[in-house]
Amino acid sequence: MARAPALHAGGREFESPTVHQRSSKGPFGPGSFNKMQMEKIKIALIAHDGMKADMVSFVTKRLDFFNQEDVEICATGTTGKYIKFAGIEKVQSLLSGPKGGDAQIAAMVALEEIDAVIFFRDPLDAHPHETDIQMLMRVCDVHVVPLATNYMSAKLLIDWFRSAENIAYWKKRKTED
Repeated sequence: MARAPALHAGGREFESPTVHQRSSKGPFGPGSFNKMQMEKIKIALIAHDGMKADMVSFVTKRLDFFNQEDVEICATGTTGKYIKFAGIEKVQSLLSGPKGGDAQIAAMVALEEIDAVIFFRDPLDAHPHETDIQMLMRVCDVHVVPLATNYMSAKLLIDWFRSAENIAYWKKRKTED
């Protein structure tokens, strides 16, 4: 086991939990994608200004996943620019959150175009578009779309989606309901 480096979130430093070293094979390693079983998934990425560095760190550590040809990414305004710069090759850029980007993603969730949302919210800052943020979260709940609002829940979500078997289950479950 190896100790992960300290993370900086919202100006605070904290120690990450102990993580296990992964081989290049296995259920979560880079060699774990089975192209024959993998179905296309679309994930929305959003980060408030105070959390954009955390989002960049998050995607940089998972570029092997986010750059798979069967993984589509959409993002709000500046977040999309940052994650493109971080190395995600294909990003559908939407409006900035305060200018309607959160509402655009909520509409895509309601139309069942998005399979998961990762939204690094800054809970310690006021946001002029708070109603749009609450609406997005409500729409995710109504349409049973996974919503990760912090680094650890996003990590768990992506680790789960790394398995082609889980993606097939998710797609099948959505069509049976």
